[in-house]
Amino acid sequence: MMSSSPKYPANAGGRLETEFFKEYTSREAICKYTSATAGYGISYLLEHDYKTVYLQALDLLPRDIKERGIRILEFGCGGGMNLLHLMSVLSRQGIRVEQAIGTDFSPVLIEAAQC
Repeated sequence: MMSSSPKYPANAGGRLETEFFKEYTSREAICKYTSATAGYGISYLLEHDYKTVYLQALDLLPRDIKERGIRILEFGCGGGMNLLHLMSVLSRQGIRVEQAIGTDFSPVLIEAAQC
């Protein structure tokens, strides 16, 4: 017999979606996916890998756009680690940010980002 309840969906994709949602909406997610608790590994990646990629992409933008100020929209920002770090990097580089918005489906992570 196959279950069709939201807790235990009948198909593999539904089960994966349910587990994914549980993982990223739990209180424990705050301990894993916010800068205060994520640890050295993510800090290293943000500063040494992601930063390089972002600055290379920004170099491709026309000068007038950078002078007016860029706008950033990050889908799946979680607790905001990446977006907050990027804002710091851009500030140090003298790149004006007109607006930066992070969005996520996890209310606990969005709430943690606002702390």
